[in-house]
Amino acid sequence: MDITNLQSDMDYLFNCNFFDDSFDPEDHEDHQDFADKVLQSYSWDEIYGYFFRHLTQDCTTAESVYNTTNLYFVYCFDKNPVPNPYELVGYVLFRIDLDKYWDEYGDFIDSFAVSVLESSKKVSLMTDPYYAPWEDPKVIKQMEKWKKQLQNNESD
Repeated sequence: MDITNLQSDMDYLFNCNFFDDSFDPEDHEDHQDFADKVLQSYSWDEIYGYFFRHLTQDCTTAESVYNTTNLYFVYCFDKNPVPNPYELVGYVLFRIDLDKYWDEYGDFIDSFAVSVLESSKKVSLMTDPYYAPWEDPKVIKQMEKWKKQLQNNESD
């Protein structure tokens, strides 16, 4: 697939189901190869901007957030620092209530959150090997912000 424009290229990457049998990142490297092209063709700010908008506007269920964060991880986007790591992790943890979904999503979401915060140099498992993002006051503050913001949007 050729690069066309940011919107359609990112839609191709993120509008698929990571858990669908037809999407196998280990056997079919089409998406991974295309993600590499995207990283070479656009700035990280553009790529991340699309991802963050897609995640926070289109992914409103635990399952859709889990799908999108898995894709982000598979495409190795987590290697890049994000401008708002606590806001991102707060949104993910707000949408995926780990008290409810730990068995299905907990280990991955923990890895995702730590990876985002480490790549942004906000935490280090070397200095804090027992770090738990859901206990971090900065993450909790962002989770509460998302909850309040989305409740206000629903009451409008």
